Amino acid sequence: MTYLTLIQDPFISKVSMIVHDNLSNELFGVEQMAEKAGLSRGHLHRKIKSLTGHSPNHFLSLIRLYYGQELLTDNNLSVAEVADMVGFNSNTYFIKCFSDHFGVPPGKFKLLGNEEVLSQTVPDFINAFKHIISEYEGKKTNKKTLNNLPDPPTRFFGRKSEIDEVINLLSNNKIVSVIGAGGSGKSRFALEVGRAINLLFPDGVWLISLAPITQPKLVLHVFGEIFNMIEQDPDEILKTLASRISHKKMLLIVDNCEHLIDECARILTHLTHFTLKPKFLITSREVLKISGESVYTLPTLPIPQGVDPSDLTGLTENISIQLFLDRARLVRPDFSWNKENSGPVVEICQKLDGIPLAIELAASRTRFISPAQIAEHLGHELKVLSTDLRTSLPRHKTLEATMDWSVSLLTEEEKQLFFRLCLFNTVFGAEAIEEVCNFGALKNANFNEIIASLVDKSILVMVEFADRTRYKLLEPTKQYAYSKLDNEDLVILKDRYIDYHISYARQAHNERIFNEAAHLPKLVAEHPNFIRALEMAREQPQKFVMLAGYLGWYWWEHSELLIGKEHLAEAMKLYQVEDKHLARCLFYYGIMETWYAGNNPEPEKGLEKTVRAMDIFNDINDEIYLANMYPQYGFIHLACRKHERGAEILNEGLKLRTTKESPVLQLYYKMFLSWYHIVREEPEKAAPVINEAYKNIHLSRSSWYTTVCKHIYADIPLFCGDYKEGERRYLAAILHAHKASIFLQVAVEMTGLAMSLAGQGRHKKALRLTGAALEKFEEMNAKLMRLDFWDNGFNKTVGKSMQVVEESEVHLLMAEGRSMGFEEAIEYASNVEED
Repeated sequence: MTYLTLIQDPFISKVSMIVHDNLSNELFGVEQMAEKAGLSRGHLHRKIKSLTGHSPNHFLSLIRLYYGQELLTDNNLSVAEVADMVGFNSNTYFIKCFSDHFGVPPGKFKLLGNEEVLSQTVPDFINAFKHIISEYEGKKTNKKTLNNLPDPPTRFFGRKSEIDEVINLLSNNKIVSVIGAGGSGKSRFALEVGRAINLLFPDGVWLISLAPITQPKLVLHVFGEIFNMIEQDPDEILKTLASRISHKKMLLIVDNCEHLIDECARILTHLTHFTLKPKFLITSREVLKISGESVYTLPTLPIPQGVDPSDLTGLTENISIQLFLDRARLVRPDFSWNKENSGPVVEICQKLDGIPLAIELAASRTRFISPAQIAEHLGHELKVLSTDLRTSLPRHKTLEATMDWSVSLLTEEEKQLFFRLCLFNTVFGAEAIEEVCNFGALKNANFNEIIASLVDKSILVMVEFADRTRYKLLEPTKQYAYSKLDNEDLVILKDRYIDYHISYARQAHNERIFNEAAHLPKLVAEHPNFIRALEMAREQPQKFVMLAGYLGWYWWEHSELLIGKEHLAEAMKLYQVEDKHLARCLFYYGIMETWYAGNNPEPEKGLEKTVRAMDIFNDINDEIYLANMYPQYGFIHLACRKHERGAEILNEGLKLRTTKESPVLQLYYKMFLSWYHIVREEPEKAAPVINEAYKNIHLSRSSWYTTVCKHIYADIPLFCGDYKEGERRYLAAILHAHKASIFLQVAVEMTGLAMSLAGQGRHKKALRLTGAALEKFEEMNAKLMRLDFWDNGFNKTVGKSMQVVEESEVHLLMAEGRSMGFEEAIEYASNVEED
């Protein structure tokens, strides 16, 4: 693409302006460039590569170097100053990169008058960049703007998409309220919005700060001061103000309204009703609740999740990390970002839930203590989060003071509920709140109303999870609430919390076969709450074993093996009574111990536990339990090569009255009877049985049983040699298991797909998918028990691929599969034509 074409390309123009605005930010990289451009990283890479011939990273580096080259022509700037201005955090590294690219050090370049370097060919996209930025800067500097916005004292990080969302809301609404928890950065965010759209308001962007105001009667005077109406009668200020600004195209940012909410609501109701052109941007911890108000809840900053702490480059793309490092270097310019402190910094950002004020306060403490010490203190106290800046508002000097300020604005009922919610882990539903907290001062309270108010006041955060509205407390907020909870309330609260989760887990367990869909989303969303309840129940063994036993099926069927085995094993140690509570723990632990025994020569250890569990159920003579357990009981016997006993159990189960009355249970028994023939390597006998089950699988309300049915249905063509049909069916099983979040089963189906592809001679794709499946098994610390029929099929297909392909390439292909990432591997598997 030529220079003339590039300068007309809107994409190059947009990206150039983004780069220019962030040139001095040493932490600005490809991830941030993609975010600001509104593209995925892959899409950005493809587009920049096609237009410039360079990767985005090289594109950014070259622009920094060429811009640095131009700045070096200014004799008033040193090399170190130029390096900082173009985003190099190391003067030495700038000199190296400059020398490598231009063949001359930057110091010598200044002395030579740059003739030697300017003779080099400059890439077209650099000329385009210079041209676009020249026009961009001209437009910015030639347009005069009116405002009273203070210059930012520190750098602002992230929030590009949030700023765009609020700008869009302002374009369609007269008044927009930005609400958020204390310390979430509402004020700074509003100022950045104001700066971003200053040019759109020829009559100015005006900040009205109410933070230092304590009396409602003074609010109007602050409005009046902005427009020189200081000496007017307060009763006349509002009318005069509305008249004076009515036709002005301006933006008023009214900051910190929460402690004066009623007066602010009164004033802004009048101004929005009696003016034509002004727009109003409000910041508050609580909504105004006035007509026409559009509410935007400012989220906390994204925190690093699932990133290797040693991956410093990947971590510095996270906004929370960027903020911490920048503020740490303000107080300690020599603060080092290295592999030794990266883990503690990640832990700090996670514990502080991305709250900007909290991160800034934590970073300021690096002047005195290490990140590791800060992270350790955060586990039990908030006092470490403080600042000694004289200019800070009292409520911003510590995070605890910020929370005190928020709580002072709550009613007594709101305070009580807020403090009691500290026990909940991650997200939780309204029904759980009412069941657990409905006692004492809150007995028969209107919980829906209190919850709504706590959301409006930015104490509770709403979370849309699994098509239901749930709530959460930010981690520092939760810690604060726990410190305020009455000890007597805490004792009662713990018992109610445990009992509620036992009650719900019992219901989900008893309905798992016939109505799993009604419970699974909640179990997935609130699983951490069930684990919290188990932690609290350790001193009450019967409650512990009850809850663990009721959750056993969920852990087994939905790939939570490590956590499941850990808690079931603990339950069996704590509780020795031979009753149905212990039997459930034995049964599910036994299945996990057997099925994921790997090369363990004695998988029967797990089988012994399931046999013991079923003996207990037989003694109790609970036919419903027996009917529900028998399908998996027979299944595990088949897996342990007890073929005839497995078939006998399944046929016994079919004769139970409960089973005869349930088409769904009959379906499950027949499904495993078909698998009996498969493990005996008689797929032709299995086909009619599984075909009948598959036609009726729509009756199932269990995602696990449905996935297993799809797996057995796919086994038939694979072991009959119809590899193309096997490919189609295993792919369907992969997609179903992935949608149901049964990730271990996805890895099993992916292995089956690899075998089907290898059977067709598609060796490279088969080996990549085998590598991806193995990586998932290892990630979840799971090893499937060795099954003869599966091993034989694997050796016949994928084993052949390993022989056909060169040994060195086999290792390379498997490594490629392992490095794909699971989601990418599923996408690769789904692309039927791609090899």
